Amino acid sequence: MNWTYPEIFPLSSVSNKHTVLCNESGKYISYQSDKYGFNNESRVYEQQSKNTIVLIGDSFTQGWCVEPSDNIAGQMIKQKFQAINLGNGGSWPLFQYAILKEYAANLKPEIILWLYF
Repeated sequence: MNWTYPEIFPLSSVSNKHTVLCNESGKYISYQSDKYGFNNESRVYEQQSKNTIVLIGDSFTQGWCVEPSDNIAGQMIKQKFQAINLGNGGSWPLFQYAILKEYAANLKPEIILWLYF
């Protein structure tokens, strides 16, 4: 089988858009995607410091079916950590490595949490 890949491969969702994740509990869970299409408030990129923690992973990291304030990055922010969520549902390790190279490398975080679930 001969696989062909597009020249441009999207690593995140659509940027700056209202994104609906699910309705497992009878309530729609949604968020406003950041400037790169991830589940963050856009201001997290301006607030970063050398102590910023970047989270990479699949839907578990993205926060599928939980309010943004209740996902892993949201919980870290409640505890006064500077966390940036680069999780994307349906991604696999090679895809996540591409996210790491494309987005996290420019952020130069001190800590990267790569969540494999």
